[in-house]
Amino acid sequence: MKRNDIGWLIPTAVFLGGIGGGIVFPILPVLGIEFGLSAFFIGLIISANKLTRVFINQLVGITIDTFGGKKPLVLGLIIESIGSILYVVSLYFSPHGILLFLGRIIWGIGSAFLFISANTIALNLSEKATRGKSTAKVRIALSLGVPAGLVIGGILSSLISNCIAFLSSAIASILGALLVIFFFKEKTKPAGKNAINLKESFKFMFSNRDIAVISMGNFLTFFSLQGVVMATLVLFIKEKNIVLIYPDPRFTSGLAMAFMMASSGIFGIAAGRIVDSLKYRSTIGFPATVIVFLGFLLLAFSRDSLQVVISLIMLGIAIGSNNISLLSILGDITPLQNRGKAVSVYQLLGDIGGTLGPIFGIQIGIIYKFSTTYILTGFIILLNLLIFFYLLKLEKQIKR
Repeated sequence: MKRNDIGWLIPTAVFLGGIGGGIVFPILPVLGIEFGLSAFFIGLIISANKLTRVFINQLVGITIDTFGGKKPLVLGLIIESIGSILYVVSLYFSPHGILLFLGRIIWGIGSAFLFISANTIALNLSEKATRGKSTAKVRIALSLGVPAGLVIGGILSSLISNCIAFLSSAIASILGALLVIFFFKEKTKPAGKNAINLKESFKFMFSNRDIAVISMGNFLTFFSLQGVVMATLVLFIKEKNIVLIYPDPRFTSGLAMAFMMASSGIFGIAAGRIVDSLKYRSTIGFPATVIVFLGFLLLAFSRDSLQVVISLIMLGIAIGSNNISLLSILGDITPLQNRGKAVSVYQLLGDIGGTLGPIFGIQIGIIYKFSTTYILTGFIILLNLLIFFYLLKLEKQIKR
């Protein structure tokens, strides 16, 4: 593996972690209703992994800057598998809701280590000319892993059992950990234990306006897609009686979201090269934001499976482009020794958005219908235009 190329080993591990994450989304909303849980608690359970990451992201960033990315990445995948096992336990023991909630918290700890480690490794193993391509590989892996999990979760839960689906999640994460343990060699020299300074990390987080603005873009992404869409689509499809191949909302929503994530991953290959070729990486964000807005409007007024799939493909393509652009700019403006902390800030704002998204989406959807949820989310995502105007100005200043 070249110094400026992340290769495909880390993306493969991320792909397997993404499978584990995707499996639960078609299951948890319906399972929560079957357990008699309130809409608020269901949203809280779905958000719990991201809420957990809000509190530990900075610690994870410091850990990566101190010890390198490999060990935290392996640890994250192992912790994820433990969270999946707790999902299984929740199926057979009470209180079901509390056990699901604890499982999501544990999963959140693991996913924090996985996401921040993988993205930091991608930035560290790239140069400016290849940064879009490297970050795209991690994005593609996650974007393909999650839909694979969505399909697996929908199929296994509807045709076999929720238990088998959750066990598959654990197995995927363990396989990812083994892959990294035996085949990945750390290329970047860690800063060492002297880099552990939580006070300095929080000072870095609150004093760097440019990184905060970039991270707000991730906030909007997680709020809208990982938050609102992934938490509510199964309920929207159930409400509208939309069927795609098999008449089960879990199967239909899982397959539909798979189109969204797969389109994000597939287009990400081209998006990474486009971002690297642009004079200003932020310019791709303007058309992408408009496409996301139109995608949410189409989803809100969808009446059949074809309209749902088209709208989700629009969301996937555009959001994927935005994320690659944002992460590439983040790598451009951040010194290597601070990239773990910078990515943790990026992930922190994303997780806050991902925490609020399900609560907002489910509450608004149940009270006013889910079409209203998607229309409101579409208008919220337009705030990304302000973020890309700021970043365009920043890039022009750097070029001078």
